Amino acid sequence: MLNAINLSDEEYEFVRALNEEGVRFLVVGGRAVRFYCPERITEDLDVLVGYEGENLAAAMDAMGRVDPKYFRRKLAPDAARPGIQAPVSTGRGHADVLTSIAGVDFQRAWDARCTVTERGLPVHVLSLVDLTANKEAQADEKARADLKLLKNRGD
Repeated sequence: MLNAINLSDEEYEFVRALNEEGVRFLVVGGRAVRFYCPERITEDLDVLVGYEGENLAAAMDAMGRVDPKYFRRKLAPDAARPGIQAPVSTGRGHADVLTSIAGVDFQRAWDARCTVTERGLPVHVLSLVDLTANKEAQADEKARADLKLLKNRGD
């Protein structure tokens, strides 16, 4: 059974900004695990964005709509690359915008995404297969715990 993402009001505004700017994004990390395994507790929102073309620039525009430190900030031409992690303060919440995650190719993950609607807004979530690959590629204790949850989930 699939669940809602359960965005806070601040996270909802950020996801709305991503959608309005036309950003290709995927919910990843603990919130994606929670999507498949509701017992997983998490306090932030991790978002993977494709860094090709104008997508990362559009993501920066969306970030500027919810976090003043990114307002009207432009990327240098060579700034679009994997490995970026940008924290976004969303009022009472927090989000991390990532341009790469371990074990996952963005384009393949985008093609396999799961899309749900939350309060009328499309929210794209990393597929279970890609989420499992991501957790397997990480070597930390939290990833191992997430893998156990994912593998033991009841459908």
